[in-house]
Amino acid sequence: MASRRWTKVVAIGMVIALMAALAAGCGSSGASSTGGASGSSGSGSGGKDASPLANVTASSLEPSRKEVESYGPGTGLSADGQQPIVYTDPTKGLELTPALAARAKAAHLRIGVLMHTLQLDWSTLHMRGIKDTFARYDVKLIGPAVAEWDPKAQAGNIQDMLQQKPNAITGIPVDTSATGPAFKSIQQAGIPYVAIIQAPSGLKYGADYATQVANEPVREGATAAATLAKYIPKGGTVLCSCFGTPFWSVDERERGFQLYWPKNRPDVKVQKVEWLDAAKAGQVTADYLTAHPNVNGIYAAWDAPAMAVITAMRQQGKSLPVTTVDMGNAAAINLAQGGALRGASGQAAYDGGVGEALASIRAALGVKLAPYYITPPYPAVQNNVLKAYEKLWHQKPPAALVDACRSTPACAAGADNKPYLAG
Repeated sequence: MASRRWTKVVAIGMVIALMAALAAGCGSSGASSTGGASGSSGSGSGGKDASPLANVTASSLEPSRKEVESYGPGTGLSADGQQPIVYTDPTKGLELTPALAARAKAAHLRIGVLMHTLQLDWSTLHMRGIKDTFARYDVKLIGPAVAEWDPKAQAGNIQDMLQQKPNAITGIPVDTSATGPAFKSIQQAGIPYVAIIQAPSGLKYGADYATQVANEPVREGATAAATLAKYIPKGGTVLCSCFGTPFWSVDERERGFQLYWPKNRPDVKVQKVEWLDAAKAGQVTADYLTAHPNVNGIYAAWDAPAMAVITAMRQQGKSLPVTTVDMGNAAAINLAQGGALRGASGQAAYDGGVGEALASIRAALGVKLAPYYITPPYPAVQNNVLKAYEKLWHQKPPAALVDACRSTPACAAGADNKPYLAG
């Protein structure tokens, strides 16, 4: 993963996003379009939203694994070309047997965690999944050692952690090239390494890492595209508001988004604008829309820049349907309120943390693992946003989100939301 120079502004972008969601979540896309889909003009003007997702089951928006694999050679594989084991339940194939659980508790394992940042909802959920799982098996957590996107800091974190001689280490590289030698040193020291999302470039399965545990990025991007497609008129145009620095999982999401259209909506034109700084995603995208008023809908790389895009559009008097990957609190509120965010292809970050923790325990006990485990996305739209929140966050939706849904008729009418609104 490429070095991150935008680190310190991500949190700012998320704050802006939360303010945007709370302040004006009720924006809608514009004129209804051919084929019953609803799209907005570039000016944001037009009639009433036809709500094409009102009666759509969110899970139906997720392309099958078979469809994703049909997108082309290598689609759906890990960064180093490994075939995945897909587990709907994140513990399938990784959950400890009673015998392994007893061994783990008796061993009093110590496992280190290396993180790229803790300034994202994704990171928070990931760490909660890891901590909860370690607690189940009496594993002592070493760390997390947080690099805040700095490869040199992460290399130092690795060396410091090796001095503590943990039974295993799990971690996400901030730069797949620059941190390769440092991560390779983990198994050279006789300590199993479980990669979060992907192993650094040059590392070999078995020799340099025990396994990789990730989400399913191509499918996440394709799900976001399938959701957005419901709003795009025949012959319409969509825009990818994309992160311009190479980052494998984000790039694979974009790949899934791009490849969806020729297979499913060849009539749609796909355009792209890139930004390097997540805090500037809104302005960069808004400037592009000013120069290209034909855009009917937008995909943003993850939820914080998506909310920044929505804020920037509103300041220009525009409102286009937006989809993204991930669903933090701000995005969930905007989605519930019927704002410009129409869907989120939710990464099961908590589940990923559970999977990584279980894989690390297995590796520490000397159990051989498959090279690549993934968990599919969980689509969220307005009519299931509360259920999706609980699924992704592994906790009840917060009061602010429940209230936003209850006060928005289309959200309150969702069958999957109603159980959370009782009482």
